[in-house]
Amino acid sequence: MKLISQRLGRTGCVLFALSLACPAPGVGALLTWDGSTGNWDTDASWLTNGTEPVPGDFVTIDTGTVNVTMLGETAQQVSVGDTGTGTLDISAGGTL
Repeated sequence: MKLISQRLGRTGCVLFALSLACPAPGVGALLTWDGSTGNWDTDASWLTNGTEPVPGDFVTIDTGTVNVTMLGETAQQVSVGDTGTGTLDISAGGTL
């Protein structure tokens, strides 16, 4: 019985150490489209940080038109036209 509790103790210590070494995923960035017409992967059209969204990011397209033409474009959440007339166009072959 003592050996089992020692093993669980060691395992618990290892798991705790691993949890400290592996940080939890952070909150994604809040990205806003600049109102132009262009492709999702045009970095300069994303106002907040000047790069296209990555998994975990929250995207707003209130004005302009964003075209998704490539496989695998990503975001955690996409809001279109909340306060404007934004458009999201996913072309044949494009995925989001």
